[in-house]
Amino acid sequence: MNSKSLITGNIADLLTDWGELAIDSNLADGVLKDIPILGSLVKLYKSGENVREHLFSKKVEKIIKNMSGVSEEEVSKFNYQINSDPEYRTKVAEHLTLLIDRLDDIDKSEFLAKAFIGFSTNRVDFNKFKRLARAIERCMVEDLREVHNFERANDAYSDITADLAACGLIEMVQLPQVARDDVKPMYKISKFGELFVKVVLI
Repeated sequence: MNSKSLITGNIADLLTDWGELAIDSNLADGVLKDIPILGSLVKLYKSGENVREHLFSKKVEKIIKNMSGVSEEEVSKFNYQINSDPEYRTKVAEHLTLLIDRLDDIDKSEFLAKAFIGFSTNRVDFNKFKRLARAIERCMVEDLREVHNFERANDAYSDITADLAACGLIEMVQLPQVARDDVKPMYKISKFGELFVKVVLI
């Protein structure tokens, strides 16, 4: 079974042909041609002297490289769903563009790609995808990689719990019985955190 990547789309004129998008010869050839959600994003980095545009292009490139391994059947279903409602298609494309632009770490692009695959293959709906993306945006990469370590309640990572808890990835399960600096609240992974691990980290 051939695999295809799950991103295309367009920002400038929204949803133009994939043929206009070519980051390098490896990506331009073969697998990334059939889906109308991200299309000609790379138009936004043509002025290579602009640092922000250059970083944007690197994030897009990393996302594309990580969005492989999806079957033709899944691609076809996603195409049908996204093309049947142009307004919804535009909304998804615009939201994805904003998310990419806000990523403050190139390595977060891999996480966003996995979250988008989860959405594109109907493992999560659009709202859950947005929540996953918000957590990716708000937390440090190093902290996100520790979410699975909260499968059992612990305070071992108390220096990162504030951000993870704020995004709903972990939740407090026990307050300290005594008010001391060396006694910390206990946190455990939340249901949303479990979803994050399954969709984004595995």
